[in-house]
Order: sequence, then structure tokens, then C-alpha cells
Amino acid sequence: MPTLSFIIRIYKRNSFTIMQFFYVDSNDYSKDQDGLFQMCYDEVVAEAKDTGDFPMYSESCLVQSAKWKMEDLLASV
Repeated sequence: MPTLSFIIRIYKRNSFTIMQFFYVDSNDYSKDQDGLFQMCYDEVVAEAKDTGDFPMYSESCLVQSAKWKMEDLLASV
């Protein structure tokens, strides 16, 4: 996994939101909706494995978390 985090900065009014991806590199994914979802899913899975929580998650929970992450990212743009 890359050591550099991928940071998206979205400027809104007088503040900004930072969406960080610590486990994946955005350059490894296509720049369409499927690629964005896959990037979010891989980030969710990698974070769950890193924290040791992975065995507690069902596949549907991982998919839902990835969808929420993607929705948050798209809503920030």
C-alpha cells in the first residue's frame, strides 16, 4: 500500500473539507463511477483489516460503508 495519502480538498465558502484515502492510490483506479466505488470499497476493506475489525464485517456492511464513503465524497464536490 502506498505510504502517501491521497487528499481531495474541496473548498466551500470560507472553509474546506478534506477527504483522505490512506490505504489506496487514486491513480490505480479508473476515473468513472465504477472506479470511484472500487477505490472507496478497497479503502474500507483495507482500513477494516488494518484495525483488526475485518472479521466483524459482513460483505453487505463493507459495500454499504463504501457507498456512504462515495456519497460523502461526491456530495463534497
